[in-house]
Amino acid sequence: MDMASSSPGGVSDHTPTGTPYEYSLIGEYLRLSLLLVAVPLLMWFVQLGAQRQPSVVSMIAIGVLGLTLVSNRGFAWLRSILVVAMTINVLALVVNPEAMVVGQNASPFKIPNVILLACLATASVFELNSLARQSSRRTLIKASCWSLLAIPAIAYAAGIPLVNSLWASLFPGQVETANLDPDWTMSREISLRFAKFAVFAAFTYLGACLGSFLNVVAWCVPRGKSIALRDSCCPKCNEKIKRIDNLPIFSYINLSAACRNCKAAIPVRYLIVELTVAIIFGSLFLCELVTGAANVPGAKVPFYAGILWVIMYPNWSVIAVYVFHALFMSMLLVLALIELDRQKLKWQLIAILLAAFALPAILYFPVQPVPLGNSISMAGDGKSVLVQLLKVVAGGMVGGVVGAISRFAWPKVSMTFVPAMIMSGVVLGWQSVLHVSVLFAVIMLAARFLPSSVRVFLKESPSMALVIAVMVHHPFWKFVFETLAV
Repeated sequence: MDMASSSPGGVSDHTPTGTPYEYSLIGEYLRLSLLLVAVPLLMWFVQLGAQRQPSVVSMIAIGVLGLTLVSNRGFAWLRSILVVAMTINVLALVVNPEAMVVGQNASPFKIPNVILLACLATASVFELNSLARQSSRRTLIKASCWSLLAIPAIAYAAGIPLVNSLWASLFPGQVETANLDPDWTMSREISLRFAKFAVFAAFTYLGACLGSFLNVVAWCVPRGKSIALRDSCCPKCNEKIKRIDNLPIFSYINLSAACRNCKAAIPVRYLIVELTVAIIFGSLFLCELVTGAANVPGAKVPFYAGILWVIMYPNWSVIAVYVFHALFMSMLLVLALIELDRQKLKWQLIAILLAAFALPAILYFPVQPVPLGNSISMAGDGKSVLVQLLKVVAGGMVGGVVGAISRFAWPKVSMTFVPAMIMSGVVLGWQSVLHVSVLFAVIMLAARFLPSSVRVFLKESPSMALVIAVMVHHPFWKFVFETLAV
């Protein structure tokens, strides 16, 4: 007998594990209370089912609740998932999923489902609390990361329709009925929203994949190493990385930032770069691709917009603008990483990089529609190659001058910053590169009041502040251009 586990009075002071309701006396009483409610509630549902068409979801939910209350040991993850899933399903029943999302056809609440929802919500709290107690810190961190990825999808696809339907049930006179299919139901609305979110997620994750590759580019190119003919391997043990461990963001979370083979720590820089490029692609998808480049000064905005139009009737000129700007911001990030590593680029590589953005801007008008003059009305000053060349040269020259001035204002600014500013002028135009430079100066000055880690980071890599300035400026590009136009 282990004497350390018993008190002098013979009462064990060992805290129970694996039992959701036995961590406290209140929990055990609540379990008994839920059982006392669940039994008559089940009989209520049976009687209702005998009178009219029974609710299959409600019957399954009361069954799951009863099983978890009677046998409350083991299968912690499965139990938690089932109880939470049933809670969400009954919530959908309570707010009437068969009513139109917008309209006046929402039915009133049903008392049995409301009571069942309260019981399931209580059980969910105890199940999740028990799961958290049993899980290690590493598991909790993983679960938190996955939740941060899943919660936005659930909130957009299911949360908004549920709230709309609930609002329509409570205040039917204050809801405007949309011109929708009379058979349009909440379940269809949720399915459509999940499809839209899936498209957005695909474009965003494409950015994360590019970010994973850019990590390699930023490390190898300045050092003259190949980026094409090489395998992904751990720099510590040189073990080839498996495909399942080479998924951007997900593998970092799943491996808990450590090599599967040698357990060496994976630098957080990899995750930050992947997330940053994912944010670039996702934000441009929302503010530029879906809107038909409505944020770009001088751009011809199509009469249709939205995620469904992007997929069913793609506008290739808008897609070209999206890709052009996404690659531009990604390359700015690469230059910032090279600056952070205190590496230098050869002038040949800089020339190739600038030409890669200047040539499309000169030869294909939609990717550089910003007028040469300050007024958008001057967008009709010609779409000839000569006019485009003048715009690109003017933007590059202004960007270069601003970059040179910045080197005197901030001593830590390296020569890498100058081509970054030239590239910004080529892509954004000479007017907008001035707007971005002002925002860059504000960020650098505000860095003095930020935490020391952030302040040191921006001082070591001012080009990172330029990346932030461009990302913040881009959604409001046209608004700022029109406001400051003379």
